[in-house]
Amino acid sequence: MRFEVLCTSYEVAVSAFSALSKVRWDTLIVDEGHRLKNDESILYAQLQKLQTKNKILLTGTPLQNNLNELFNLMNFLNKGNKQQDLPTLQQLEETEEYKNEDADGKIRMIHKLFEPYILRRLKKDVKIHLKAKVEKTVPISLTDIQKTFYAAILAKNLDVLNGRNKDNRHVSLNNVLMELRKCCNHAYLFDSAVKHHKNPDDTLAHLVQASGKFELLHLLLPKLKERGSKVLIFSQFKIMLDILETYLELVSFKFLRLDGDLKGDERQARIDEFNNPESEYFIFLLSTRAGGQGINLATADTVILYDSDFNPHRDLQALSRAHRIGQKNNVLVLRLVT
Repeated sequence: MRFEVLCTSYEVAVSAFSALSKVRWDTLIVDEGHRLKNDESILYAQLQKLQTKNKILLTGTPLQNNLNELFNLMNFLNKGNKQQDLPTLQQLEETEEYKNEDADGKIRMIHKLFEPYILRRLKKDVKIHLKAKVEKTVPISLTDIQKTFYAAILAKNLDVLNGRNKDNRHVSLNNVLMELRKCCNHAYLFDSAVKHHKNPDDTLAHLVQASGKFELLHLLLPKLKERGSKVLIFSQFKIMLDILETYLELVSFKFLRLDGDLKGDERQARIDEFNNPESEYFIFLLSTRAGGQGINLATADTVILYDSDFNPHRDLQALSRAHRIGQKNNVLVLRLVT
């Protein structure tokens, strides 16, 4: 078989490595290059072994968690370069020159070290017409139900948190900060808060009352639907997506969902369905990690970050699913904060 360009996925690049390694490639281009931040991953090791003259990494977030990840990317590019050796971060930190610099001086040293390897382009530098992006942080108060559980967490009142039902998921309070994050999202993340009603209207009313964020969504989503918007809702927690899914079913809103459990073919099928101009779906529920990179959802004009990641680069990647080349409308980004 003769070809000039081979497009493949990360997964196939690993599974078909024995075949790919037999070819002498001219150029290796890795989209979402930050996937190679871990130099101990199988993907990093396999791609590093390919015979290629040139390597190009494309990424909007080369620095995510720490400097070591950035050094891993640079050393991936530089391997095989006999003209210049790049140190690891540990080797650089052990040099006297680096030790004697202040914080700004160390940053300048790293910039100079990586300058030959990085071609940086901001959206404003590229001669394309990209629609405006408006980001708003929306402060939201706790509802009465949330306040009860918030106080119970601080007081370590397990009777309130766990309830009397033995089938409830047990709250241990080993990680108080995580429990407080859950409480700020929705009280139903604690089984003892869930109320079952025979009347669907009563079920919906209590579901909305159990979260300040839901009270906002209950007012906002009908208006977005009325004006013809398409909405992406991101959350860190799959169980939070479950609760959002229950709400959308109760209000009869058409929606799709994408999280880490979704297989490749079905994942792409849902993306295509949402992007279809004739699609009846106006909401896409996504987990920030699984749906926050590598996909194009430029048909959406509203992004709701239901909860924020401790790593701001993940949220940046998430909102870039909509604010990208191909977007025909201004993009509204709402970050919900309780």
